[in-house]
Amino acid sequence: MNSSKMPLAKKSMAMVVCGALWFSQHANAQESIRSNVTIVVPYPAGGGNDMFARLIAAKMRTDSGGRIVVENRTGASGNIGTASVVRAPADGNTLLYAASTLAINGWVNKNIGFDAGQDLRAITITLSIPFVLAVHPSLPATSAKALIALAKRHAGELTFSSGGVGSANHFAMEAFKLKTKVDLRHIPYRGAAPALTALISGETQVSFLVPPLVIPQLNNGKLRALGISSATRLNVLPNVPSLQEVGAPGFQAVQWHGFFVSAKTPMEVVRRLQPIILDALNSPELTERFDSAGATRLGFDTERAQSFFLSEIKYWGEVVKSARLD
Repeated sequence: MNSSKMPLAKKSMAMVVCGALWFSQHANAQESIRSNVTIVVPYPAGGGNDMFARLIAAKMRTDSGGRIVVENRTGASGNIGTASVVRAPADGNTLLYAASTLAINGWVNKNIGFDAGQDLRAITITLSIPFVLAVHPSLPATSAKALIALAKRHAGELTFSSGGVGSANHFAMEAFKLKTKVDLRHIPYRGAAPALTALISGETQVSFLVPPLVIPQLNNGKLRALGISSATRLNVLPNVPSLQEVGAPGFQAVQWHGFFVSAKTPMEVVRRLQPIILDALNSPELTERFDSAGATRLGFDTERAQSFFLSEIKYWGEVVKSARLD
């Protein structure tokens, strides 16, 4: 029916409905936490994922009286904490703040008790952060090309440390090995911090580490940076080239972080949580902190976040099979 011929009563009702929809959407963008919320970080305290989770949690609105608690539930490469969220009541009061490892674990451990792609729903992917390819200063390689040549001459002799089997920096290195056709021996540790300590001590010789962990060690000369795992250089390390520039064309591996809930959580609850998280993520204070850490804010909506998450599961499954790690 042409709106000009619509009866006045129907016009009024349509205006009321449209107004209600607008108010509902506007009010949703101003939501705050209504009840106590637990954000589960499935990795040890002090790491990058834990740090970013706490920064975001501190900025999430709690005007309605709810408390936000960040809880580290560690073990099994993040699977213990993740499983607790999968099993939690699907009411939006238990969130998971996870990293890229979430897309990897199911490929390297078939008995984790859940299927991340089916049992979790992404609320948003918050940010991405590249790795720095760092080496112990005693290693006679001052560039990525020199490291690749050295590793080829001494196949299987050079060691790299990671935060554990299936961790994001473990798989970044596996992708690098595939791209450059080098053989480095993996030494896994229980988290990124111990992997960093091993590299500083000379226990291992190479590692991929996130900028907040590695920059202080570069500044004091305890480590040397050979490249960045993203397609472009970082503002916080302008003199360190991307690995695509210096020996690994097409190589890219970044760690991403995001919020998830049980897949059984109603979509209206997911959509209520999303603007709360994004408002915190985009606050000026956090923008500055993320920039200084070399992180890029993403803030995907839930549909894009879920699509991205499923594509990451598929991509890392291909890496696992190519590297024969399954």
